[in-house]
Amino acid sequence: MNTVIIGTGRMGFVQARLGRVFGDRLVGAADCSEAARAAFGAEFGVACAADSAALDLREADLVWLTVSDGHIGAAAESLRGRLKPSCVVFHTSGALPASEICARLPEYACASLHPLISCPLQSATDDAVLAAYRGVVHTVEGDSPAVALARALVSRLDAECVEIRKGTKPLYHAGAVFASNYPLVLMDASIRLLMSCGFEYGQALEASRRMCRQCLDALDRAPASEALTGPVKRGDMETVRKHEAALSEHPDLLELYEALKDAAMRLCGRL
Repeated sequence: MNTVIIGTGRMGFVQARLGRVFGDRLVGAADCSEAARAAFGAEFGVACAADSAALDLREADLVWLTVSDGHIGAAAESLRGRLKPSCVVFHTSGALPASEICARLPEYACASLHPLISCPLQSATDDAVLAAYRGVVHTVEGDSPAVALARALVSRLDAECVEIRKGTKPLYHAGAVFASNYPLVLMDASIRLLMSCGFEYGQALEASRRMCRQCLDALDRAPASEALTGPVKRGDMETVRKHEAALSEHPDLLELYEALKDAAMRLCGRL
């Protein structure tokens, strides 16, 4: 399969590395950054254009739009009328729907294809990227021929490709943010409070990390409503009130605690 990559940052490197592992032929690349073009060209031995309008796209079977979200529309516009009819176009944004490119390229099959994983560094090797992506769930949304190709590509990684419903991309991305970003916010809150009680940073980190792992292990055995422990689950609101009183010295954490308390009460049917 002949591929073109527009946007040679971290995600561009990932798709080029995976393509190289599976025998795809990289026939073109573009990026507005001279440094990015130089790094990508040196790694993959392909000439990189400063503007996608300068690329010869006639051989392309698949075009990856791995630019930042704000540039996806313009990158798609640059492809109009320049691809063979069977060419498929993917963008890799976790937040934007396939319609971001489908509306601009109605003559081609388009989709959004997003892996539920943090993007590896550009310095990661082909083997490291393959290992990181092996078994990782991907989501796809878009035109049927593009969805079919997405499934085939993800199957090479021994992974599942979930087709999400149109119009749900913001909800999907919010769900991913809850799992991949916000646990760090909670860990920071735990570490700060433990340190305020006399823990050293390393001690607070290890204790908080251990408790977080125990929560995840419990989720492997039961749904969240059953795996939940603690005063809210027990109905011990006197302890909760003591927590809130103590947290009055940390108003930002009190606000967070109260929001999570309410969520926990709904989860276990107490609200």
